[in-house]
Amino acid sequence: MIVILYKYLQYKGIEIPQSQDRSFVDESKISPWALEAAKALQGIDIVTGKGGNLFDPKGTATRAEAAAVFVRLIEYLAKI
Repeated sequence: MIVILYKYLQYKGIEIPQSQDRSFVDESKISPWALEAAKALQGIDIVTGKGGNLFDPKGTATRAEAAAVFVRLIEYLAKI
């Protein structure tokens, strides 16, 4: 889901600032092809992870988690 959103933002020409020096506790478990997207969207607060600063790359997103991501995306887009 995160990679799709990231690619969409790139497609629309929306520049995403370089992520800050934040990382998820389980970042090493994020697939290499998805890591850039996860870090970029974390850097602009669209992806906040789960409790304990976990990304949970092998887990599934609940409807509530997906909705929260889309709300933060819309709020981000409204600011730029």
